Amino acid sequence: MERTRTVSPFQAVRDEIRLHRRKDATQHSALFYLLATLQSPMTLATIDTDQQAIMRPSSFSTLPPELILLIFESVSSLNEVANLIRTARVFRHVWQLNATPISYTFFPRAIDCFSEAQQLVDAQEQVEAEQQQQQQSQHHDHQKDHQTALSRTKRILSNARHVSLSCDFYETEMIPQIVLNKHINKDHTYHYLTSTERTRFTQTYYRMWTFTTMGDTRHSTELRSSFLARLNNRELYRIREVGLWLTMFADREGLARLGLIESGGDMQGNGWYLAWVELAREWDKRMEELPGDDGRMNIPGYAPLDMFAMFDMWQEWLEPSFFTGTSMWTER
Repeated sequence: MERTRTVSPFQAVRDEIRLHRRKDATQHSALFYLLATLQSPMTLATIDTDQQAIMRPSSFSTLPPELILLIFESVSSLNEVANLIRTARVFRHVWQLNATPISYTFFPRAIDCFSEAQQLVDAQEQVEAEQQQQQQSQHHDHQKDHQTALSRTKRILSNARHVSLSCDFYETEMIPQIVLNKHINKDHTYHYLTSTERTRFTQTYYRMWTFTTMGDTRHSTELRSSFLARLNNRELYRIREVGLWLTMFADREGLARLGLIESGGDMQGNGWYLAWVELAREWDKRMEELPGDDGRMNIPGYAPLDMFAMFDMWQEWLEPSFFTGTSMWTER
């Protein structure tokens, strides 16, 4: 007799979220495909065999490159660019030769939180530049800058894919706790992150990653201090919360799949954990500066793991009227 597998309510909601995500996976597939087109031909061939029937000579091959560039500049999403490249070999060829100027015409429209994405790449490039400067001898002084425009384009795409996957991971971990809580989800209407919640998480994750990257630079103390000074308290609290989730509560196997820890390891002691510790200290410092009582922050009831800063329904709790010291929320 076949045994029926028992699925917990929590796992059932997770499965529903994953199924919903698979039906709308255009962002991930587009990012993966665009990255592959900028790698070696062998890499692309392994994922593109089903597209060979499409990639045959066509009337598009007679279009001048200038017109094809204008077509690329008119797109508004990563998926549209990926579909163009799949349409004909001439589109792929023009993309591969002009990936950087093409990408910077649509990246601001197609990549969520593009400003934060650029700040992260700036920090990553600075780390690499300092590492290479330490390793290079005088015989290598004549070499050009190690970071080309194309590698920056690929890094932006790669980072965006990682952040998008991290957002999916967060959704899978946190949403079931909201869906199954009758005090929160009374009308059974809350099943996925909204577009504004995804943007909020994306922006916060980019900032957390940028701060973590700064920890490896030669001038890390000054860079981190300057970075923190530019954050208002609402932004700092959100980064602190994402860091807390990553280092304390997130599923270890999920973190390993994202490449944040080794399989079977934990976040304790790595760069992300140390960055979170510093962010938490900065938050505590600002709390101590509050007038009045002890500067404790109000937390909405039933918030999963006391985490609420990403969710639309609890944004009012980040407003001054819900906080002990209203001066904490002035823009910096």
